[in-house]
Amino acid sequence: MIEGFARVSESVEICSHCSHEFLIQVDLPPTPHVDLQLRAGLIPSATETRSIDASIQEAEECLAEAKEELDYLWDAMDALRYKASALEEVIARQRAYVAPIRRLPNEILSEIFSMACTQIDLSARHCVPVRISQVCKSWQDIMDTLPSAWTRFHLRTWQSCSSVRERRLLDLCLRKSKGRPFAQEVVFRFWNLRCFNVLKHYSDQWTSLDIDDCDGDDEFYEQFGDRPLSNLRKLEGWSAALVLGDTHRVFERRTPALRTVKLKDSHNITDEIPHLPWTQLTEIDIHGRSDYAIDVLSRCPNVASIVLHITAPHAEEQPRAELQHATLRELRTASITFDCLDGAKMLDHLTAPALDSLALAWAVNRETATPPDSGGRVPRFLGRSSCRLRELSLRQVPASERSCVTTTFRGLRSLTLYARDDMPLTDVDFHAFGTQLNDGTPSLLTDMEKLHIGGPGRFQGETVVGMLEARRAAGRPILEFSLNITQIDLDYFGEEGVVKRIKGLAPKVTVGDT
Repeated sequence: MIEGFARVSESVEICSHCSHEFLIQVDLPPTPHVDLQLRAGLIPSATETRSIDASIQEAEECLAEAKEELDYLWDAMDALRYKASALEEVIARQRAYVAPIRRLPNEILSEIFSMACTQIDLSARHCVPVRISQVCKSWQDIMDTLPSAWTRFHLRTWQSCSSVRERRLLDLCLRKSKGRPFAQEVVFRFWNLRCFNVLKHYSDQWTSLDIDDCDGDDEFYEQFGDRPLSNLRKLEGWSAALVLGDTHRVFERRTPALRTVKLKDSHNITDEIPHLPWTQLTEIDIHGRSDYAIDVLSRCPNVASIVLHITAPHAEEQPRAELQHATLRELRTASITFDCLDGAKMLDHLTAPALDSLALAWAVNRETATPPDSGGRVPRFLGRSSCRLRELSLRQVPASERSCVTTTFRGLRSLTLYARDDMPLTDVDFHAFGTQLNDGTPSLLTDMEKLHIGGPGRFQGETVVGMLEARRAAGRPILEFSLNITQIDLDYFGEEGVVKRIKGLAPKVTVGDT
């Protein structure tokens, strides 16, 4: 059996300089699929067994020597890799002496460093402005002349506690900013006091503050003390938190730059109005009851933009007997969401002669605790205001308020109309948009260029095509048109071909789920 083994001798070059080679000599058996004796199950004799054992021992000794050579080579490669890495570092340090950036004037370096510090993540492994300052004394001096670059930090305020390293970097950035205002919103919560205790020493640099704590205590005012807020432009918080504990009228007396306020009071926790510099505010965002919102707005004669989310009153709550009338002469943009169908009653207490954009939305599937409203609040509000609207958006508009769409608005450029189940869209609505006067101009919304339609409906696609063609023929084409057909009767709407025709009738058209 041993006579079937082939004697093999091979060499592997280890070193090309000294011609050192590793010699391999083994007895190589046939491959199993052609070894007939092995496949026949023949047992070697005692003499053949001793010969095979000797061949195995020789091969094992050769393998051991090969592993020794490999260990030596691996050690040599590791040492060489270490030296190569060290050489790369040496070369980088050498090149630093002749780097082109060293020849740039400080003015250009300042611009480069400022661009490199666009957003400083304090939780990242490296803080960019700190790393730049550590390069050399010259670069450190340049960074010291860029206080605004140190204000672009990002803080994970939503986490329960930032690390000690982050708080140290935060304090360093604030010290290096030399009193410059920073954009990072300061959020006060009872579980992030460690960060707040760093930030409060730099309150004069705050531009945005959110007091997200309505637990019924005045911890913010105790922590804050009598510090200034001269650069604060935006204030957000629960109404109760802004009222409670503010015996020194912190925000009313210390915020000359305050322009935006967002009040959160969705649970109607308080009827009190916070002490704020209402007359200087230009943007108001309120989440609460209508009477509360009107009370606040009546104090803001210079407000230019409002966002209101009017909540439904609780069943046991009694509405105020008399509500003030708020005339908002500077109001340009208004966005109001009503939680109940009769929520538009609050518009009876508002007048906005300069209103440019109005967006109204009614919640879907909300029950109102009051009797059905007679409607017409929106047209009366717009008529009383005598404003020249450019944009009007009505989403889930109830039937009682749809009449304002048929009003001939001069100057209205954009209309968004989403109907609801009590008054779905029909062919009549689209015919109205396409009807022309004797002089050939559209009888409705003459200046309209953008039209967005959606909600429940039963109308034909051909009617939509006719409306678009009629306005184009009248010289008042719709330039941007979107039609949401997810809630309409598609069988009545027509074949797919009509959609292609609609898409070809305006420069920008969307039909489907818009």
